[in-house]
Amino acid sequence: MLDLGCGPGFLGIALILDHPTMNGVLFDQPPVAEVARRCAAEYGVSDRVTVMSGDYLNDSIGEGYDLILASMTLNFALGSFDSMMNKIYDALNPSGVFVTISDGTTRNGTKPEEMVISMLLPGLMGQDMAIHEDFIATAMFDAGFYNVRSRQVKTPVGEVEWTIGKKLV
Repeated sequence: MLDLGCGPGFLGIALILDHPTMNGVLFDQPPVAEVARRCAAEYGVSDRVTVMSGDYLNDSIGEGYDLILASMTLNFALGSFDSMMNKIYDALNPSGVFVTISDGTTRNGTKPEEMVISMLLPGLMGQDMAIHEDFIATAMFDAGFYNVRSRQVKTPVGEVEWTIGKKLV
């Protein structure tokens, strides 16, 4: 499992804790990767977690994953989204699964409210970093994923869009 743009690594660590046979990679920029490394140690999963640091847009993210998770991070890839999707597709094993969690704002930019508000400051600064609904699903289909599904999910931080796709065998 790869937790791409993992931040402190809590989602990846939670998956590993819930699945005793799972190993994982937590990937983020060097200063953030150090936090993820400390969190993995604190939760006692350092023996099953590798922490990689770098810029996922330009550096290798590894390969041979059965699952790649990208939660609220693909906004940084908007300028090179097709190549990012191809990189993720290539990093997965046959039948591997890619799961994303994104803001999934409506095309008119009015919903979900929590995500619109969080994108307000970058938008006012001329940086449209919003990922609109079905954008990721379309990019996943274009990269070769199949059985792609998206849906809005209510979470403690507001409504987000989950998109899941599977790599061909």
